[in-house]
Amino acid sequence: MNKALSIIFSLFSVSVYAEDCVFDVEEQKKYVSEYLAKNQESHLSDDGFYITIPRGEEIITFGRGGCVHFGIQVNSEISRDKPFTEQEFFEKVVAYVTEFGSELVKKETIVNSIESRSYSTEVSNNRTYYYFSAPEVVGFEASLHYENARSFVYVSFYIN
Repeated sequence: MNKALSIIFSLFSVSVYAEDCVFDVEEQKKYVSEYLAKNQESHLSDDGFYITIPRGEEIITFGRGGCVHFGIQVNSEISRDKPFTEQEFFEKVVAYVTEFGSELVKKETIVNSIESRSYSTEVSNNRTYYYFSAPEVVGFEASLHYENARSFVYVSFYIN
């Protein structure tokens, strides 16, 4: 009887673990492998979660994945003599959505949100945060920061 209970509990715990991860982790590993193969200048971080992409004066760090929530995050650092204008920042946000997350958020959704000003902003610690309206995802935020002749752009969105 105790052996039977042990087997049942172990099977239950395995099935619970498998059900906890609703997004296919193997599919994300495949995506990363394919991206790295197509973009020879990029490389995987030591922790295996982020891809770093050098592009001239810009360094992009890109990550995607999740288990219960699936998200995409893009960080960019760019050497510049002056901060981005809001329009230049919006162009970066649209470019990052198009390149790294079009399967979650349509480019048109973000363009429409920008054009209709369907976003809110918050300024904290010299960083401007933008919270966009994007019905395809649970949350979509981006931020802009300028310090020591470098602009920092952050874009993050996720689904449940």
